Amino acid sequence: MGPADFVVAPTAVAVFHQFIDDGRPLCEWAQRLHNVISWTPMPRGGHFAAFEVPELPARDIAAFFSQFRLGEQVGKVGLAPRASATPSSGSLVNSVP
Repeated sequence: MGPADFVVAPTAVAVFHQFIDDGRPLCEWAQRLHNVISWTPMPRGGHFAAFEVPELPARDIAAFFSQFRLGEQVGKVGLAPRASATPSSGSLVNSVP
């Protein structure tokens, strides 16, 4: 996969507690091929996070999609960022309580 394979759709990544180890995925690596606009390290949960701690992925998914409004095109994905969606700090990393 190379630059021609870049995914333009807005992408969110949630990294669950169990997988934050020596092999922690790097945000920069994901950004090479995806339009990563949200990166959330989760404090709990593992492979079955939606079953183990359903409130964490649910809250993160809701927060991600709340940044967009339907009906306007951005490239070919059909989502447009809201005016207030740009993070003030410029950081992709989100925190989840």
